[in-house]
Amino acid sequence: MHCHENFDCHFRPALPADFDSLRDLASRCWMEIYEPQVPPESIRRFRNEDGAGDYVREFLPSIQVVTVSGQVIGMISVAHGYITGLYVDGRYRGHLIGTSLLHNARLDGGHLLDVSANNRRAIAFYERRDWQRVSTFDEDVFGTRVKAFTLARAR
Repeated sequence: MHCHENFDCHFRPALPADFDSLRDLASRCWMEIYEPQVPPESIRRFRNEDGAGDYVREFLPSIQVVTVSGQVIGMISVAHGYITGLYVDGRYRGHLIGTSLLHNARLDGGHLLDVSANNRRAIAFYERRDWQRVSTFDEDVFGTRVKAFTLARAR
């Protein structure tokens, strides 16, 4: 599948060999989302407890990746109908990669997802694609309570 006229991207299931790239992408995106809203202690815990590595280890069998020139630049995971994470390298945002990953996840049965209430860019992204807030909750982010929303795709 081509996702932009200036580069070719390819979608495929994640492989064990992708682990380091996936952990790096998940870590960078997590930091972008949570560093502005959680205290330094939660950031230290995320790093010390290898939060990104734990995520990749848990969901590797359900992760789909997108690559450009063989490099992982995006990922999404669906487990039991839940989209557990959608991450796109910042350099590739705005090229429909996230939209394509989200579409593929929906085809794989993903119909719910959680998003930090402070992640306004992601919320706007999902809402433009007909996802709606269905509940609000407090999530634990490495020792810090953060407001979050569960979204569902409008039918």
